[in-house]
Amino acid sequence: MWHIVFRPSTTHGAPLVLADLNPADFKDVDHPPYATMSLLGSSCYSALLQKYSILTNVPVDLLVQYPTPATVYEQLCETAAILIAQHNDVGHPALMATLSDLCHIVATDVNRLGRSDN
Repeated sequence: MWHIVFRPSTTHGAPLVLADLNPADFKDVDHPPYATMSLLGSSCYSALLQKYSILTNVPVDLLVQYPTPATVYEQLCETAAILIAQHNDVGHPALMATLSDLCHIVATDVNRLGRSDN
């Protein structure tokens, strides 16, 4: 039996879904894995870049003055580790509480998907 946790959201009309394919990464931890947080952030950035592309009528591939979503993902991976380590920052407890909430999985968040053995 697999289970996937969906946390749907939208950013500028683009749907974002946080799907947990490895429940152990989210259970009883202070924050989601850096890669998960970075994927969420780079997905939001990608949605904004696409919206900007539509508004300016310039294809995303030609917006070379902006970093690619892949570059943003890599930078967010590095930045996430730095932010988590900022224990002396006044905003750190609020950040950690918000990140911890992402790991608090309740029954209504879980959609169980069964797999047929046939």
